[in-house]
Amino acid sequence: LFVGAVLGLAFGTFIRPILEGFVVDPSVLSAPQAYAIAGMAATLGGICRIPLTASLLLFEITRDYGIILPILVAVAASFSQVTAGEPGIDLEDYKKKTIPRTANPSPRDSQRADSLGEEEATPETNYASGSPDID
Repeated sequence: LFVGAVLGLAFGTFIRPILEGFVVDPSVLSAPQAYAIAGMAATLGGICRIPLTASLLLFEITRDYGIILPILVAVAASFSQVTAGEPGIDLEDYKKKTIPRTANPSPRDSQRADSLGEEEATPETNYASGSPDID
């Protein structure tokens, strides 16, 4: 949070004089401290990968409705930068995957093996349906 606050404050201090030349009424510009809050939220949301929680947390700290939109924009930019190179979830591959049970079965599995026969003693779990594949 400290690094995000320092970077946000530095950005706010640097950008405010530049924006004052383009804006007719300088009172509409945010103070550099608001950029520090947005930097904190962006850092928290990007590093911990909790964009909505970071936005709401920093909004709750300030209780300033004027800062919620800049916080959301900063967190969205940070989160999209962090997750840009990651592949998406391919549900078809996830549904096809089955993971065999552990090598050390529980006592309940050994009782089932006695009653069902050897070929059904180690069923594979189909995680797409959430239940073992037992006939």
